Amino acid sequence: MPGKFSRFFHDRFRHNEARLHELRYLFWECTQRCNLKCLHCGSDCISEPEVRDMPFDDFLQAILPLKNVYSPNSIQVVITGGEPLLRDDLPACGIALRKHGFRWGIVTNGWSYTPEKHAALLSAGMGSLTLSLDGFEESHNWLRSNNRSFERAVQALDLIVSSKNLNYDIVTCVHSKNFGELARFRNFLISKKVKAWRIFTIAPIGRAAGNSDFRLSGPQLQ
Repeated sequence: MPGKFSRFFHDRFRHNEARLHELRYLFWECTQRCNLKCLHCGSDCISEPEVRDMPFDDFLQAILPLKNVYSPNSIQVVITGGEPLLRDDLPACGIALRKHGFRWGIVTNGWSYTPEKHAALLSAGMGSLTLSLDGFEESHNWLRSNNRSFERAVQALDLIVSSKNLNYDIVTCVHSKNFGELARFRNFLISKKVKAWRIFTIAPIGRAAGNSDFRLSGPQLQ
């Protein structure tokens, strides 16, 4: 009987959530520039794309009308890319978002996440962060096409977990080359005091299109 009640209330919650359809997360792809050349990049980002970064004022003017409908503090602006840390104005963007009541965070590959940037972003009101870490050194560096990417991402991880008031998680893209190490990698993350880990499959778009190394078998998907 308790199981039936739990399912009933869960189903009602999901139904009401879908009916209300409240805006909770707003993603801003602030740049198509990137400092890595990942094999699975769906956006096919490069170091110097033809499309310039979206000016922050343009983005701000686009979202300010939301304050007429929602409490801005209920909306989490997630800044992605490309690699958002390539924007020199990122702390200033964060300060402006907080000034208007919006919460904000970033998604990063960790390459440029230095102690100085960590401090500047926290001072600008960053409340959440997602770090990409795709297995141990060999498989992560293979996916990121850089033999120091794992080292730099782990350095970023150590900074991130040291901040008690920062909500963060680790995202791992699962593919045929790192599937067998996921259990050991979970233990590695636990040893690093990571409390939230998300895993994803890789969509066959952008650079990932047609790459058989990214496909998982039926048993692996189960």
